Amino acid sequence: MVFVALLPASVWVTWAAEGRPGVSRLVRRMLRWRIGVTWTVLVLAGLPTLTLTFALLFGDSLRAVDVVALVTAQTIGLLVNLALINIWEETAWSGVVQTRLEHRHGLVKAALLTAVPFALVHMPLHFIGNFTIGSLINALITLLIVCALVRLMIGVFLRGTRSSILAVAVLHSVFNRSNNDEGVIAALVEGDGRKLAGLVAVVVLTAALALVERRRRGDTRNVDDVHEEASA
Repeated sequence: MVFVALLPASVWVTWAAEGRPGVSRLVRRMLRWRIGVTWTVLVLAGLPTLTLTFALLFGDSLRAVDVVALVTAQTIGLLVNLALINIWEETAWSGVVQTRLEHRHGLVKAALLTAVPFALVHMPLHFIGNFTIGSLINALITLLIVCALVRLMIGVFLRGTRSSILAVAVLHSVFNRSNNDEGVIAALVEGDGRKLAGLVAVVVLTAALALVERRRRGDTRNVDDVHEEASA
């Protein structure tokens, strides 16, 4: 789906609309790694830290683990996910679909609109094994909710990281490693609280950063107004 449909279509649309300069800008966003220390820490550690905290608050207990082995395995898993799928996937979703929708509709509507096809692309995973019509409907509703929250989070991070596709692709991989059964939180805790904790972490992180970013943009506008008045 990514390599046959999403990625080629995204590059084609970008070229058709903006020509070679547009494709060059898209590639530069894929490689943009200078996003500041704060945003780098938030991308890498924000979700795992919050998810672990909420999992413990929801009643999960810590396991004894080999720290070196855990860090090595999770780092390799994250890098493999990033290289094989997430960087290319987010080039399409974040770099083209969500960015273009945000220019027309704003951050929230763009995230919610992107969440619909983003959720549908993941639906075939639920046809594996035994399933019923009811289970598929429940899976679709759950996917739509989760994907809406994730795309809102990614929209906020896109703004904070100067539209870095690389940053949100890493964030996507970190989200997966924080929530999957083979991920870092599953390895660190015993219990089922981590499943809800992952979504709560997304909501809290997104809301906090959106508030900070809104205030920062407001302060920037105020400074610009002062400069304009001084010039006048």
